[in-house]
Amino acid sequence: MDADLYDEFGNYIGPELESEDEEEESFSERQPDTQEYDEHHHLDVQQDLKCLFAMFYFLAFVLFQIKSLI
Repeated sequence: MDADLYDEFGNYIGPELESEDEEEESFSERQPDTQEYDEHHHLDVQQDLKCLFAMFYFLAFVLFQIKSLI
């Protein structure tokens, strides 16, 4: 290990190393397809809303039951 290639924290600061891959992935290539993401996100929102409404109705039912006991 050549000490001149690393800083005091152990980070490599030497010349850029050649990678095995000729081309690096661009940012857009790493991003998921936006249409696919939007469709999945839309389904997640729908599921979340269904769960929220179910919890709301359950809470309303419980409160109604408690009110009828008083």
